[in-house]
This record gives sequence, C-alpha cells and structure tokens, in this order.
Amino acid sequence: MKQVGLEQTRGQGGPQDALKAFQVTSGAVGGVGDAIAIIYMPERACFARLEEGELRDGDGKVVDLQRAFEFRLFNEGAELRWRRRGNTGEYVLLQEGEGGKPHWRRDTQYLLWGERDVKQPDNTGWLGLSSSQVGGIEVPLEANGNVRRVVLRACEYFTTFEDGNIGFATERLLGLAPAGPIHCRGEAK
Repeated sequence: MKQVGLEQTRGQGGPQDALKAFQVTSGAVGGVGDAIAIIYMPERACFARLEEGELRDGDGKVVDLQRAFEFRLFNEGAELRWRRRGNTGEYVLLQEGEGGKPHWRRDTQYLLWGERDVKQPDNTGWLGLSSSQVGGIEVPLEANGNVRRVVLRACEYFTTFEDGNIGFATERLLGLAPAGPIHCRGEAK
C-alpha cells in the first residue's frame, strides 16, 4: 500500500449541478473524456459515458437523470457520488491530492456478473454482458473477440482513526478493464 492524500468535496444540488462540479474537478486532474457512470433508477441500473456534459447509454441516448436516485461517475482522476434527497441531492467528489487527509491506498478490482454476448460485434465501444442470474447489461468498454469477462477497477483507502486503529475509510472507482483468467481455489493456474 502507498500513502496518498484523499480530498473530499461535498455539495448539494441536482444531478446537473453534480455533473458540472465533476467536470471542473476532473478537468483539473486529467480530463473527463474517459468518465464512466453507474446510474441507479427505479426501473433499471445502467452504465453510461460522459459525452459533452451529458451521460449517454450504449444506444447513444441521453440518460434521464431526473429518474435517478443515485449515480457514481468516475475516471482515473476522480469520482463523483450523487444521491437524491427529495427534489434535490447531495454529492461528494473524491480525488487524490497533496492537500487531502493522509490515507493508505490499495488497488483492487471487482468481477462484473456475466460473460460477453458473442452476438455483439467487436469495437462498438460497448460490450454486452449477460448471465442467467441477472440478465444483460452493456458496459462502455472497447473490446475485441478475446474479451469474455470485465472487471471494475477500484482503489480502497485506509486511515488511522482517533483510537489509533487503522481501518477501511472508503473506495474510489477508477474504470473498467477486460478480466484476466479466472481461477477458483484449488484450480491449477
């Protein structure tokens, strides 16, 4: 684990206010061109890409954030978490920086449910994953025929608490990537 400073900026406002705050912050730490969102709505959850200030799904349609009750927008440089509170919402921006509180960082990844939909053509910029347990979902990942599974890359932060113990503080999502070979316990690698 390496030690880093973690900055947290909190704010209130609607989804568009939060998006603007992310664009200002991310623009300062490496750009928003690769920003990905996970959006939770009553009828579905979906991934989207930030394009020209709007979140667009795999069909290129603008996602109606007025239906969202929560979303997370992230890239290598920052993460925005927004949650609805009545007619408005609250958000927090997370990014590493010299002015932030000291934390220890550990990189990790989470395997997404589902395997690649082989009927989908390569290099569309989106990859369809499906499984019998959860159905299908499209993820914004450029892929070729070799990609079967996808991981959500993240980093976990640990800090020293007032009582002197070190413990988990938060995580920050970084992006999506093709999964390497998956091995079960006891399986030969």
